[in-house]
Amino acid sequence: MTEPELLSPREGQAIELLSLGHSNKEIAQRLCLSENTVKFHLKNAYRKLVIRRRVQAARVWRAQVG
Repeated sequence: MTEPELLSPREGQAIELLSLGHSNKEIAQRLCLSENTVKFHLKNAYRKLVIRRRVQAARVWRAQVG
């Protein structure tokens, strides 16, 4: 059995802000990144968390961080 991949710090920050209801544009502004970079980080986080949608990402993140 393989271990789940850990999120990078930026992926974690993006998912955390997403779970608080921020749009990709807002996340980009808060992290001083382009919107495309935010999308890239979120896509990688979704893959690592084995999810497909923003709502799932928010639920999984909240469950993991308490």
